[in-house]
Amino acid sequence: DQALTLTRPLDFREVVDFRQLRNLFLFTIVAVAAFSAVSYFKSDHMRLLFQRLAGAHLDYPTETKVELATGDVTIKEGQAVQIVANATGRIPEGGRLFVRSASDSAWRSMPMAKGEFTEDAADFNRTVSEIFEGFTYYVRVGDAVSGKFNVKVSPRPEITRTQVTFTYSEYLQRDGTSEPPLDTLNLSVPEGTRIKWVLQCKPSIGALEVIVGDETHKAEVSEDGLQATFELPAEETFKYTFHWTEKENGFEYDDIQHLVRVVPDRSPDIELLLPGTDGVGTVNKVLHVLARASDDHQLGGATLVYSLNGGEEKRQELPGVTGTNKDIKYSWAIAETIPELKPTDRLSFTIEVSDLRPPAGSHINLSATRKLAILTQEQYLAWFKNQLDTQREKIGKARDIEKRAGEEVQKLKNEETPQANKQDGGEAPGKDNDKQEAPK
Repeated sequence: DQALTLTRPLDFREVVDFRQLRNLFLFTIVAVAAFSAVSYFKSDHMRLLFQRLAGAHLDYPTETKVELATGDVTIKEGQAVQIVANATGRIPEGGRLFVRSASDSAWRSMPMAKGEFTEDAADFNRTVSEIFEGFTYYVRVGDAVSGKFNVKVSPRPEITRTQVTFTYSEYLQRDGTSEPPLDTLNLSVPEGTRIKWVLQCKPSIGALEVIVGDETHKAEVSEDGLQATFELPAEETFKYTFHWTEKENGFEYDDIQHLVRVVPDRSPDIELLLPGTDGVGTVNKVLHVLARASDDHQLGGATLVYSLNGGEEKRQELPGVTGTNKDIKYSWAIAETIPELKPTDRLSFTIEVSDLRPPAGSHINLSATRKLAILTQEQYLAWFKNQLDTQREKIGKARDIEKRAGEEVQKLKNEETPQANKQDGGEAPGKDNDKQEAPK
């Protein structure tokens, strides 16, 4: 009560200047008038404003409208893509394409070329070449911005695992199933081998063509598209390549060339070691034959081929010739093989070897030819005595040469001894130093 009594005579008009509210009132009227004018002339904007305030996700109308003709697209790896935008309304001179890949943190901008256009419509395009990674993009033309779209890249099919097995020709006597599979596409195999490839790949493929020269072979593809199998014979060296068809989008890819080198079956080698030269003998001669044979795969056999006096060649099989390397030892009792052998005959012989390549006997090789002159007992003894005398003469000459060499060495030693005594200040015994001549 006391407070009311004390404050009743106060005049608040003297405390508050209500004239200041006039400026605020005028500002409010101007703001409402301006907002009303904007609402009248930009009714669409204002309607969208209130809708956005209510939570709707809408874009404001622009003078330029843009639509993307490309949209979301999937392309093959390494291919180019053309982004095309259709603009209407107010058409500017150019547009901008914004792209961002998964590995980029910022948007990259690039200009778009203006294509066909009219007064209120135009096309803008940009080609992005050699794409190996997908990206997101949008387009800005004038005051219009398009929505965001994606370019996906379908990756090239890749071989994740390779298994190669061989089926060899029967005559090679090799079981290819016991050998570990190879993991390479460049191969070296014996002639006549059949090769089987099992390829694990990703992503899934719909088809795989194997191109060998002008021929195309279709591989067998698993249901899930992750495995391809094919077989080829290797009769001669060839190059091959793959033509992939990706399963999901049907994109086709070519691959690099690979090589299968075919190693032809070489003829076997044969070297006649004994006898080392032509010789002589009697009808009772037992000839000791030593030959060394080898083959890159398997020896098939060896034959003694002989001819008497240049006549018809005859053959005698040699036993136990197998494997890849063999020393052939054979004692040939000539009279048992050639009962008609007589003095004055001339016998020539060689060793023939073959391998197992069919047809039998198609791969052969011959050693050097040796000749044997058949003599009588008297002629053989005379020949032997002549050989013995020749050897003795050679031994005698060698002995004489060695003896003379020893004498010369001794002379050199004797001449070096007095020279060494002089250098030491001594005198040679029994000699007068003043009259001693220099050694010759």
